[in-house]
Amino acid sequence: MEQVFGAIPSVLNGLALNGDVEEAVVFAAWKRCAGELLNERTTAIEFFENRLIVAVTDRTWQRHLEDLSPQMLYKINSSLGDGTVKFIEFRVDERVVNASREHKTASIETVAPARFLNH
Repeated sequence: MEQVFGAIPSVLNGLALNGDVEEAVVFAAWKRCAGELLNERTTAIEFFENRLIVAVTDRTWQRHLEDLSPQMLYKINSSLGDGTVKFIEFRVDERVVNASREHKTASIETVAPARFLNH
């Protein structure tokens, strides 16, 4: 996986990306940067004008992540190329985070049984 993310900056430089593709790549970088614990409590919801918008479950997480945002920006931009994301905005929206969590659980439940049947 490290090799895939290591190749992203050169791939992005060689492509004329539309906004949807660029957003998907940034969202993937966020998930990778955030790790398992934060992915349970956050969801990337929008990327525009070098600004990543992330929904969080509550004000405590919002404040904590705002304090950590310089490190997270560094980590994301190390994967994507300098300057891809200039700012991360954390918005409290528990409904969006919960809906994303439910979607992930539903996807796992529909894919996992098929994987085990093939073995």
